[in-house]
Amino acid sequence: MKIPSLSALLGIAALTTLGTLPAHSSTIVYWGGNLVTSSQSFSTKPITYNPATAINPTVGENYYPDATGGNPVFGGAMSIAASTATIENSGNSDRIAFQHGLNDGVVLSAMVMWNSANFLTNPIEMTLQTVTIGGVRQRSSGVAQDSQEIRLVLRQGDDYFISTAQSFNTTGATKTFSLNSELGWFSFTPFNSGTATIGASVSTPSYDAPAAIGYYQQTRNISGNANQQIGFDITSFEVVGDAVPEPSTWALLGVGAAFAAWRVSRRAKR
Repeated sequence: MKIPSLSALLGIAALTTLGTLPAHSSTIVYWGGNLVTSSQSFSTKPITYNPATAINPTVGENYYPDATGGNPVFGGAMSIAASTATIENSGNSDRIAFQHGLNDGVVLSAMVMWNSANFLTNPIEMTLQTVTIGGVRQRSSGVAQDSQEIRLVLRQGDDYFISTAQSFNTTGATKTFSLNSELGWFSFTPFNSGTATIGASVSTPSYDAPAAIGYYQQTRNISGNANQQIGFDITSFEVVGDAVPEPSTWALLGVGAAFAAWRVSRRAKR
C-alpha cells in the first residue's frame, strides 16, 4: 500500500479544515424588546462623550431584568442635556428616546455606543456584517422638522468613524446597514461640550474586532417657532457578525497550501 506523502497529508488536512471553518453568523450586539414596565431616564445626560462611562438606566428590576442575550449597558452623549433621554415604555418594543424643546433652526443630535467589553461574543473572533436598527422615527409629528438622519458610529482603537446617513420620518422604519465596501465612511469626533464633528471621507475601516459600535441620530426644528419639542427614537439595535477562524487554523491552511504548491513545482521541474 502506498503511503501518502507529508505534503499530501498536509494538503488533505488543510482542505478538511477549510471545510469545517466556522461560517455561522452570530449576534454581537442586541438591544430591544420589552425592557421596562415604566419609562426609565438615563443615569446621566452628558454633552461630552466618555467611552468609559455608561449612561443607561440602572440594570435590574426596573430596566432589563433579564439581560440574557441582550446588551443593556451603553454609553453616549448628546448636543444638549435633553429633557427626555429615556428608555421609554412602549408595549413589546420599548424605545431609546431623545426629545427637547428647541428654537427654530436648532439641531438635536445624540450618539449611543456599545463597548466591546459588553458584547455578546468575543469581538476578537468576529467580523461585522450587518447592523439593523428598528423603529427609527421622528418624534413630535406635529412639529416641522428636517435633517433627520441616522448613521453608524464605529470605533477602532482610538479612531472613530461615521457612516453615510439614512433618512427617516414620523413613521417607524427599519434601517439596515450592510458593512461592505459600498458603505461610505467619514472621520468622526464624538461630542465635546455638545458638538460632534463629521469630518472628511475616509477609506473603509476594518470591520474586525471593533472597540465599540453604535449610532448617531439627529433632527432639526424648522417650524418657525421657538421652544418646540423635537426628537427621535429607535426600538432595537442589532449587530451581526461572522466568526473568524483561529490563528492556528489559518496556520495549518497556510502550511498545507505551501507544501502542496512545493510538491506541484517539484513535479513540474522533473
